[in-house]
Amino acid sequence: MLNTIGQRVRFLRVKDSKTVENLVDDLDIPIYSEQGEIIGYKKVTKGTIGNLENDRNRPNLDLVTAISDYFGVSLDWIVKGKEHEGRKLSDPTREEVRHVLDSTKEEIIQELQETIRKIRGEL
Repeated sequence: MLNTIGQRVRFLRVKDSKTVENLVDDLDIPIYSEQGEIIGYKKVTKGTIGNLENDRNRPNLDLVTAISDYFGVSLDWIVKGKEHEGRKLSDPTREEVRHVLDSTKEEIIQELQETIRKIRGEL
């Protein structure tokens, strides 16, 4: 049911009642020096999260690690769908999957409405 990294990230986000905007605001991706020290942070964009959740690109390890830390789940679960540590997630129930799908539909409708308003010059 949750066969890809994008599907698992979307599941976590919706299960925790987070929006894409929440992730954009909350996620900080570390920037490392050549010595491996964190020298700063960069933000993700809505496009990055959208592309990830829709499996349009493969995320880099720093992004997956930040998402793993944010939701308190293991990298193994996000990347492979198998958990070894962190929050224990059982297979989602039909109701949870239905909720995620319904929420996803609502987000797509909102994004389309926003795009239409921009095209019409209403924003």
